[in-house]
Amino acid sequence: MTTREILTAARELIADPRAWIQGTYSVVMATTGQACYCGFGALHAVALSTMCESDARRRLNAVTGGDFMTWQDEPRRTHGEVLAAFDRAIEATS
Repeated sequence: MTTREILTAARELIADPRAWIQGTYSVVMATTGQACYCGFGALHAVALSTMCESDARRRLNAVTGGDFMTWQDEPRRTHGEVLAAFDRAIEATS
């Protein structure tokens, strides 16, 4: 997978606000069986630790001005802001 494909697929995993979480990589909701991911967990689920995952993470770090994982876990961070960061990182791969 290319970096762009990884970013796009990871974004799709968290596109529904009910599929996005903070503070942990991933969980499966007991009530629905739905997998939920933080942005970094979605990257990892898609890329499975490939070199492109590292590039995707670097691109997210760049668009958020630091460590993406810490940035996305800030309690006031919104789902929309995380998706927008993915959008900017995807655009930067064009």
